[in-house]
Amino acid sequence: MADGCVIGARTRIENSVIGLRCRIGSDVTIRNSSSWAPTITNRRAAHGGPHRRTAPIGIGAGAIIDGAIVDKNCHIGAGARVSARRERLLDDGPVGEHCTIRDGILIVAKNGVVCENWHV
Repeated sequence: MADGCVIGARTRIENSVIGLRCRIGSDVTIRNSSSWAPTITNRRAAHGGPHRRTAPIGIGAGAIIDGAIVDKNCHIGAGARVSARRERLLDDGPVGEHCTIRDGILIVAKNGVVCENWHV
């Protein structure tokens, strides 16, 4: 876990790498994953500029991330389940607007947004 992270109550982080200044809500579970730092100075650019409604960068309350890579400037909505199910581990390719499976690992692309309660 790197410097400047804000982590909510009852959050469990196991066998994972958490980058600089990550924002993680309460009741989140992160296992066997990596979550990289938001670039705070590029926050407006990451979400389309000042005229577009922005999603907060970070991981929302109650989210589960298992066996995934969450790139920079991403938003994971509350209650989302970011993990590749066993039957999809061999299906390389896109699984959503901002997500791809490669070699059995679910990857949330840079500046990606995963909606609340989303799951593969």
